[in-house]
Amino acid sequence: MASENVPWWDIALAVALLLGSVAVLLRVGGRIYIGGLLQHGGIVKARAALRNARLGGMS
Repeated sequence: MASENVPWWDIALAVALLLGSVAVLLRVGGRIYIGGLLQHGGIVKARAALRNARLGGMS
């Protein structure tokens, strides 16, 4: 954008992809965090945390 003209739809697409990826990452990260809270002590792997979040009934 600094060196040449960029179509408006290109900028809108980039913003939409950015917001979509942020939303997905926040949702997945939140599920891993919630699943990790259900474990007491030790290191929790991401797969186990996701399983714990799903089994715990939290979304």
